[in-house]
Amino acid sequence: MNSSAKPKNVLGPLLRQLREKQGWSPVQVSERYAQTGFECSEERIIRIENQEEPIADYEVLIFERIFGRSEISEFFSRELEARFGKKETWKPL
Repeated sequence: MNSSAKPKNVLGPLLRQLREKQGWSPVQVSERYAQTGFECSEERIIRIENQEEPIADYEVLIFERIFGRSEISEFFSRELEARFGKKETWKPL
């Protein structure tokens, strides 16, 4: 990603880490994505990982199916805690 460009998603680096941990290529992730009934090209996977492409809300669920829910959920829990404090202090909106 261009260092002066604003990231278009927060999940990309984690997705790359999870993909590499599985030993998968972007093509393999694209194929698994297609198994959910949606399409995402290898090029788009790379752009998402590089934070050059936004991720739609429903795609978070698709990536949870591909990589497993726990690591992605833990990532968002850590992000929320970093921004808003400990879970015990969270209040319903």
